[in-house]
Amino acid sequence: MSTVAVTNWGGTNWASFAVERTVQQGINQIAPTISQKSSQFLLAQTSVGSCVVSVQSGSTLNVRQTPNNRGKIVGSLRNGTRVALGVTDGSEGNNWTRIIAPVEGYVASSFLKNCRTRG
Repeated sequence: MSTVAVTNWGGTNWASFAVERTVQQGINQIAPTISQKSSQFLLAQTSVGSCVVSVQSGSTLNVRQTPNNRGKIVGSLRNGTRVALGVTDGSEGNNWTRIIAPVEGYVASSFLKNCRTRG
């Protein structure tokens, strides 16, 4: 585990965060990007793979804030849209998949096809 310190050069605000690295990912491939938004520092998310949305023509797949049917809808995706898969701890179970692009949230796994993982 490495600790990275970030400063706002124009002031005295400091933020630090831990970045976990795994041997499989390779240290040279990891290049987290840091950006500032609303006085908070954010770590850019890295995709672990991709899938293609597979719904009937004219339909859309809802993207939800939480991995359940009651979660707030934060976006929708058309058939054929490629989505980027996000890192997860597995707590959403097999029925839901975490995505980070083009919209961040959770989608029903059964509507994802042609999935490819990086690694």
